[in-house]
Amino acid sequence: MGWDCPSCGFNGNDDDSLRCSCGHELVIQVPPPNYNKIDGALILVACGLVISIILSLSAVIDPAPRVNSNMRLAATIIGVLIALIPITLLIMLFRKKKRLPLLIRLYYLMNLAVAYINYFSTKSLPDVAGKIRAVNTSFDVLAITFISCCIWVTYFSVSTRVKKTFIR
Repeated sequence: MGWDCPSCGFNGNDDDSLRCSCGHELVIQVPPPNYNKIDGALILVACGLVISIILSLSAVIDPAPRVNSNMRLAATIIGVLIALIPITLLIMLFRKKKRLPLLIRLYYLMNLAVAYINYFSTKSLPDVAGKIRAVNTSFDVLAITFISCCIWVTYFSVSTRVKKTFIR
């Protein structure tokens, strides 16, 4: 695709430079990014929230037998309440609410605190057959949660896309 110089009428090719012999330079205009839609890394955040909802609700429908019906009811209620947090954040994400960056940072920090408490409570268990495996699993969860928390809290703190998308 060629280009024509508006000053002298020079006909340039793609291989030629974007500057004419008369001094006129072809300026390629790049449209500004559209901050009105959820795009970029925010799609990954939405996918993560959907996965979090699925995992929270799958823990509620766990077929493992409980000790009694009161404990099962309490576990179900807590599981549903825990699933409501990412559901609310997902709704706020797609409605582009202004408070979402703050709330989602708090959500990721809360997940880190829960993983930290889980690790140390597993570590303080009495010596039983599966303790080493449980401690290693909870440490893996803590490490993954720490890395994801560092990434997403930083992203929601410094990203230009986040600041321009959630301004309502």
